[in-house]
Amino acid sequence: MKHHPFVLPGVRLAPLLAFLCTGCLDGAPEAFAVAPDNLRAAALAADDTGSTGSAAPIPDAGLTPPASQQRYGCEPGGALAGKTYLFVNAAAPAGGTGTRAAPYRSLQSAYLTIQNGQNAVLCVAEGTHTEHVGSTADRFTSGTEITLVGGFLAGSSFTQRDSTAHPTLLRAPDRTVATLVFGNLRAITVDGFRITGGLHGIAILSGYSAGRTVVIRNNHVFDNGIEGQRDHRGGGLRLSGSTVLVEHNLVEDNKTGAGGAGIYIGSAASSESNTRSGGTLTVSSALATVAHNIVRNNVARYDTPHGAGISVSMNARIHHNLIEGNRGHGPLSGPGGQGVGGGIIAQFPLITVTVDANWISGNIATKAGGGIFIDEASIGTVINNVVVGNQGVGAICIDGRGSGNAVDDRGYATLANNTVVGNTDGAIYLLDSTVRAYNNVFWSNGARDIISSTSGAIPEDITLDHNVLASGCTGPATCTLGSHNLVGSDPLLLDPAAGDYQLGAGSPALSAGTRPITPAFSCAGALTAAPPADFTDFARPTGTAVDLGAFARKP
Repeated sequence: MKHHPFVLPGVRLAPLLAFLCTGCLDGAPEAFAVAPDNLRAAALAADDTGSTGSAAPIPDAGLTPPASQQRYGCEPGGALAGKTYLFVNAAAPAGGTGTRAAPYRSLQSAYLTIQNGQNAVLCVAEGTHTEHVGSTADRFTSGTEITLVGGFLAGSSFTQRDSTAHPTLLRAPDRTVATLVFGNLRAITVDGFRITGGLHGIAILSGYSAGRTVVIRNNHVFDNGIEGQRDHRGGGLRLSGSTVLVEHNLVEDNKTGAGGAGIYIGSAASSESNTRSGGTLTVSSALATVAHNIVRNNVARYDTPHGAGISVSMNARIHHNLIEGNRGHGPLSGPGGQGVGGGIIAQFPLITVTVDANWISGNIATKAGGGIFIDEASIGTVINNVVVGNQGVGAICIDGRGSGNAVDDRGYATLANNTVVGNTDGAIYLLDSTVRAYNNVFWSNGARDIISSTSGAIPEDITLDHNVLASGCTGPATCTLGSHNLVGSDPLLLDPAAGDYQLGAGSPALSAGTRPITPAFSCAGALTAAPPADFTDFARPTGTAVDLGAFARKP
């Protein structure tokens, strides 16, 4: 895959990704350099120049810089009230008791001392732990909370933490179970580890998930899972809970069968599902947030695997991630369908999913949805994304459930201010769904532009206005092309061959958009206006005219 750096004027590269370490299997830090395939994430680097101009701070993708890493009270004198602290150092003498002065040598030994109802913090020094940690059994009551914190400098009495310079490697001895696996907990946080070699990198089992909080932060999760195993989901992360936060992780080179090779977040407990009565959708408070991660080169392979990069089955907001090079393929041998949802898939009836300001490139799901797939009658809002160079029917695919004839079996998606360029076979592919698209740039996406097919009695319908379109609609969908579309008009992107998808001077897409938007599905929180900020979090002008695509014009 060809990688093109995209760097915005005025954005400083130094704060971002120079601290990423790749391929460190032996626990020794390698040289930290910004690799070419990380440079697109540098476009998301925080602008800490102190400027008071109109640009908002730009979030970063990848591991958290050392200065921003929490210590969770592990430092001397820092213990937080109500928490039990256990200390672990792989280089410690045998016979430790888990104190700061006599830490456990094994992380699993520390875990096994946790009692029901405790709020335990496990502070872990740099080093390598070759073991499975946790248990597939429900050891605890639902009131137990565990926090795992890695990256402390050995010999510093847990005063200095930098999980990149002082890596804590958790390496499973085999792929029978996850490297880290936990069951019935009220809350679990995993922060600052390198995790490899298990059936999953981290597995938070689905039982008793109602009310659970899961935080996965600042980890490098790599080379977990088994390619081609039928019911295997979540090679890197397999998570469930009411509140799930996955942020600032590097998730790469994981494998699975059924889907979610990088990140798989299962459905919320039935008591926390969205419900619909008539035309009114009641949205539960259950929410997964996947933000500021790099998710790349994960592989799902079996019969029609769903989601190679990220798979979510609960209400979710997926934003400011680099999602690149993930691949969904058919079986290694014998019959079977190719993958769907190469970069992202959302798949559960009536969940609401916002996909905002992600860079989604070079993913493969040749059956459908090379970049993004809104599936199984989910309700999607897709805004400010750069979706480029993906392979599959439709860079963005929206599908219902079953025949799509029942009210709750229809898929819905509102697409606004996305740049969808250079994908292999169409910008949008819809089946049994309703789609509304405004202010997008759809250009150079193969021979077809807007594709549809049907399996039920209710035809698909799509309304497009204020978009750049190479051609128009193909297939049975009811396609309404508004009078403000720019059909066949070259958007004059600055330098797409070099990865710069901003609008150039004289582009017909400048000021060609609309501020008011009609969503595909009306409910509380539905998008009714153009996003106020662009892909880089730069504030869009407040007038009626809006630039098309993910990037607003900079002064």
